[in-house]
Amino acid sequence: MTDSNHAADAASADAEIDRAIELHAQAQALHAQGDARAATQLAAAASATLDRCLGEGHPDSANVRNLVAHLAVENADHAAAIALYERSVAALEKTRAEDGTSEPIERIYVQSLEGLGNSLRAAARYAEAEPVLLKALAAAEAGLPAGDADIANCLNNLGMFCKYTARFDEGRAWYARSLAMAVANVGEDHLDVASIYHNLGGIEHTAGNFAAGEPWARKSVEVREKALGPDHPHVAADVAALAALLDGLGKWDEAEACYRRALATFEKLYGPNHYEVAFNLGNLATLEANRGRREESRALYVRAVDTLRRVLGERHPEVGLFRQNLGVLLHEMGLLAEAGREFDAALPILESSLGPDHPTTAACRKNRDDLHRGPK
Repeated sequence: MTDSNHAADAASADAEIDRAIELHAQAQALHAQGDARAATQLAAAASATLDRCLGEGHPDSANVRNLVAHLAVENADHAAAIALYERSVAALEKTRAEDGTSEPIERIYVQSLEGLGNSLRAAARYAEAEPVLLKALAAAEAGLPAGDADIANCLNNLGMFCKYTARFDEGRAWYARSLAMAVANVGEDHLDVASIYHNLGGIEHTAGNFAAGEPWARKSVEVREKALGPDHPHVAADVAALAALLDGLGKWDEAEACYRRALATFEKLYGPNHYEVAFNLGNLATLEANRGRREESRALYVRAVDTLRRVLGERHPEVGLFRQNLGVLLHEMGLLAEAGREFDAALPILESSLGPDHPTTAACRKNRDDLHRGPK
């Protein structure tokens, strides 16, 4: 091949790379606007080009691949996200072994581990998720500057993991470290800090400390709505989280308004068959039950369960949780045979995914046993 042909090939590859970088930037912009579907198409095209031109282990290739994975998470496609993050981790470990490390490589490596750990946690693969998240933190502390934003993210991710595994004191400690680091880096009103506010409200909700969680949730809504506008999916998630705390506090009118606002946003953005839609249907069902509107609650729970089964699969712990909640409602309505079917379906899901001693599993077992024993 002549020198001119080599030059032409190099120029063509450079043009492809430049185009892929443009597509990545456009995908990021669409994602920021809440258009995950269009963002995914552009990011996937950019990723394929960079893999071909730069190789899978190049940090730019891994960075774009990780955006595709993150978008898969937002669409509740955890299997696809896990596969993509695993590719990034493996490719970057090969690059680190062959070419040595640098801060850009270490940063993308840490972010890939974070994404993998979070996706495993979202898929209820808790035993696999925790060591990956700890590995991400160790890599961040070893390879990034002290106090770096990605170290704060790793701490935040471990807090989330502890929330889902009912290790509340550990979770609060991880969150406290993350919040102090993030505030020192970017101040109290930054989007990165809003994510930690959201999670602090979430862990208090899960622990049943609704009054303690409400100020964190309100702060998260305030910061993100100011930065992103009222119709962004991240704002809707914050509004839904606030609604759950208000529900727990008995502030039902405000809670219902928040749930319906969030549900309308998610249905507009994602259509009816999406995790966020199902989750908000379930939360609204809980609220209606608390207000004594049992028939309305039953209809909402049935929709939520059916949607979650389609989106997450039959064996996901959230399916088990919602079926247990539906069983409780049916029991209260005197529909004992239907309640028993829901408890009998929910318990093995929760036992296999959360473990036999998890508080949610124990509650479901007690509800089932109480139903089968009948009135004393």
